[in-house]
Amino acid sequence: MVIKMTKLKSKAFTLLLCGALAVCGGYFASGGGANAAKASEAELKNPVNLESMYAVGTEFTAPPSDIVVGDKTYPAELIVRFPDGSAYSKDCVTLDTEGKYILEYRAETETGVVSVKKEFFVSQYLYSVSGKRSSAAYGSAQNAEKRPGVVASLGYNERLLFNKVINLSGYTKTDTIAELFVTPLQQGLADALNVSFVLTDAYDSENYITVTNKRLDRTPLTAAWQERNTYATANAVNQPPTGLEASGSGDFSWQGNTYKLHQNDIYGAGIRFSMSGVPNIDNDCTDLGTPGDIALQSLTLSMDYAERRVYVNGSIIADLDDVSIFKSVQWQGFTTGECLLSVYASGYNQDSFNFVLTEAGGVKGAEFESGLIVDSKGPEMTMLYGVYEEDGFPDAVTGRPYPLPEVTAYDEKDKYVDVKARVYKDYATNGQVNVQVDEGAFLPLSEGDYTIVYTASDRFGNTSSLRYDVKAKAFELPLSVKLTEKETEGEAGRLLKVASATVENPQGNPSVKIYARLTGRDVEEEISVEGENAYIFRPLYAGEWEIVYEYSDYLETKTEAYTVVVSASDKPYFDEEAKFPKYIVKGATYSLPPLTGLTFSSGTPVKENAAVYLKDDDGTEKQLTGSRFTSYANQTVSLIYRLGSGNNVEEKSYILPVADVGYDKMNLRIKNYFVGESFFSSDSNDRITLLTETNGTQSFEFINPLQVFDFKTVFHVSAVANKFDGINIYLTDSEDPSVTIKASYFRYRAGNTIFTINDGEKEYSSVGDFVESSADNFRLIYNNSTRKISPSSDFGVEISSDLSGKSFAGFTSGKAYMRVELVNVTGKAGIEFISLNNQPMSKVAYDLIKPEVSANPVKGEKYLGDEITLSAAYAADVLDPDIRFTMSVTSPNGEYVVSKDNVLLDSSADPSREYVVTAALYGTYTVYYECEDANGNKTVYSYVFNVVDTTPPEVTLGAHTETGKAGDTVVVAEATASDDYSEVTVLIKVKLPDGSFIDLPGNSFVAPSAGLYTVYYFVYDADYNVAMASYTVTVH
Repeated sequence: MVIKMTKLKSKAFTLLLCGALAVCGGYFASGGGANAAKASEAELKNPVNLESMYAVGTEFTAPPSDIVVGDKTYPAELIVRFPDGSAYSKDCVTLDTEGKYILEYRAETETGVVSVKKEFFVSQYLYSVSGKRSSAAYGSAQNAEKRPGVVASLGYNERLLFNKVINLSGYTKTDTIAELFVTPLQQGLADALNVSFVLTDAYDSENYITVTNKRLDRTPLTAAWQERNTYATANAVNQPPTGLEASGSGDFSWQGNTYKLHQNDIYGAGIRFSMSGVPNIDNDCTDLGTPGDIALQSLTLSMDYAERRVYVNGSIIADLDDVSIFKSVQWQGFTTGECLLSVYASGYNQDSFNFVLTEAGGVKGAEFESGLIVDSKGPEMTMLYGVYEEDGFPDAVTGRPYPLPEVTAYDEKDKYVDVKARVYKDYATNGQVNVQVDEGAFLPLSEGDYTIVYTASDRFGNTSSLRYDVKAKAFELPLSVKLTEKETEGEAGRLLKVASATVENPQGNPSVKIYARLTGRDVEEEISVEGENAYIFRPLYAGEWEIVYEYSDYLETKTEAYTVVVSASDKPYFDEEAKFPKYIVKGATYSLPPLTGLTFSSGTPVKENAAVYLKDDDGTEKQLTGSRFTSYANQTVSLIYRLGSGNNVEEKSYILPVADVGYDKMNLRIKNYFVGESFFSSDSNDRITLLTETNGTQSFEFINPLQVFDFKTVFHVSAVANKFDGINIYLTDSEDPSVTIKASYFRYRAGNTIFTINDGEKEYSSVGDFVESSADNFRLIYNNSTRKISPSSDFGVEISSDLSGKSFAGFTSGKAYMRVELVNVTGKAGIEFISLNNQPMSKVAYDLIKPEVSANPVKGEKYLGDEITLSAAYAADVLDPDIRFTMSVTSPNGEYVVSKDNVLLDSSADPSREYVVTAALYGTYTVYYECEDANGNKTVYSYVFNVVDTTPPEVTLGAHTETGKAGDTVVVAEATASDDYSEVTVLIKVKLPDGSFIDLPGNSFVAPSAGLYTVYYFVYDADYNVAMASYTVTVH
């Protein structure tokens, strides 16, 4: 095929070679002096014609010229000023920086320095090729003259590079990233079987996406469908090439449609595009169509960047962050959304792959002609309004400094650039006056109109401006605060209400902060001004407190204060909460959490332990003196903490529901661990069923907290009770009820199930369904260390926010309560639990399952003196709340290790906290965990870590001779070796004059000939750390 091309424009003058250096001699030049003459008085003697734009890397030689002022000519010095502000006095430079350059001719005259300036710009090539076998130039292809672009011919393993950064932020399916059509050398024969678009992170070359359009490797012109069509795949790094092929017979459901999911095979998403340039070939492949048909088709790449979805010719190829498609690796996007485009081919049939790139990164058709990246766009300027609406900031007041609103400027190339601000009174009028700006504010001295003009420039000299008008009014009433009635006396430990505040005469939005400061001590507390604790303060110390109000408007900040006198008190106060389980199992033994409170009789808070009492639902109360308790109540049990004496007793009670599961009778009923008002439970040999016929959304929960370091449950929708739309499972931290995650399963068409997380819009496929004929089980899997959740073991979705939208760092307690909802019940509805963690759900009346233990073992070799962190370990039993969990750590000598905070790590150590130990001995350390439930089911877990010896032995040599005669017996030096840990082995070798070695089993050797002998001593310890010593013997 014949190609017509237009080459890049030639330079206006010949560029001279200046060598490889960026500066070819000369010196650094500074600016002109104070007596410089006006440039308008001077002109160049010789014409200097420059291109407006040059490419980066151009070796530039400026034409010489003298300067003419009036009728006199002066020799001129030439200075080239770079975009970064540097300047060089020379006529030969390499243009190695993008931006605006100034070529300045300067001359000394009788009246001072004069100069003439010329400016030009330097930019990157818009496109290029990666190898010598390839070419690219602006033009058009034969039979496609009306579709100009970059006409490219790529040799094997080479690429077309589009060098302008493309910012995909905001791109949708309808926004074209790149478009091309093929121009095969022989119509009907594809130059190459495959063409690929590659999008590479502008800041991380290891982060890229590949989108490949491929023709099946079959004999040309034998099947019309393969001549007209191709398959497309997309993948990010470490993802398999993937294509979603729309198909009614497909077995993969995505976004409400059915597909065949192709990964790592020869197929993909079906795309109407002919790699051989015959889109209109007839069915028997005898009529190829017309040569002009090449211009009738395009291969168009687009992307919904927010959703990470890739499209070709408008058809979905893959969703790169969908875990149901890419199980283990989900693409997280580019660093800033910015990327670079390249194109390459594979499966070559010809020596080159030929095509026309008609669009890339917003550049279309004839816009490619310049061949250089033209930056004509100034920085984007944004005013940061903060708490103010876009209708503006408050007016200025005469005599009060007015802070300039903050403005940022962002440039696609230079990123954030400096912003300058100037202020004028009566801007753009005959009476315009400059107003001084000092420390980010200006002072209006009179009423009237003021204008702030912000400007920002990029390296190409593109300047943007933003104008903001401010009206200044006469000073009226000052900023003040009005306080309501207040308490001026109080008692330590008792709540005290401070005055509420109203800011008066504010300019803009007012704000108030309140602080309580204890006189004479470094004690300060901030008092809330909103919510249920607004204007409430609990002083913990007797003394004089200053209540300080810090109030502000847009223009200034003021303070006002008053004093409160706080006296000592005999009334105690509980400043903590005890942590109890949500439910108590009747007859089970629990740890009794201690609770401390504060007393204030001395005027200073003092910690004291509270007495604790147990009261069952029969009303009987008894004091608990140990660290454990058991309740046999039928409905509720109360734990009551009391602190103080006489009339000054503070009491805190916890009323807990009691569940009878047969624990105290050794006759377990596992179904009773599930509680829900509208549910009926039943059990069988392999499952527990929860049923309801109450319409609406109904819920039940499991009474014991469940371990979440490796949470998993298997359940089934009852085949005869599926009259509901979905299932919600909530996991809530056992000690922090504000932390909850939600997993949802919803009925979908054809029996399929959609899985969502925390009510998110992202949908995933799930095993299990709601149809009556289904035998598939549902699953829920969660790992607390990775924070990944999934309805399948095939993939996991990392949770970054909990159900409330707060940042999610996992369940800090290591356990969670499970609550289950059946959504929109319209009849008989049921769910069958098959297992919870490692516990089968059944009617078995005994606890036969061991507790679960999780610990993160220490990995890798450790060295003497290392500080080693032993992470907190977790243990849990699904049915038994009364487990005994212990740990111990033994050193290589068999003794228990003491942690850095002086805890003996024997069986009395608490395994649920972190310890730091020091590697004091070489050898193997053993970390041992043991957990046993009340039925004697025991789990043992242990691991070891090794402290290795890396210190070589020390070796010294005794007296020895260093000369001898041929034939003499040479006695070698005696070696003394020692090691700080183990015994050592000494090997002696002798290097002979001919370069060979002999082993020396004894302490001497016979020197057979004259020459230089070297005696080597190799000493190694049990860990093969080696030391070496040597000396030479000269034999005559």
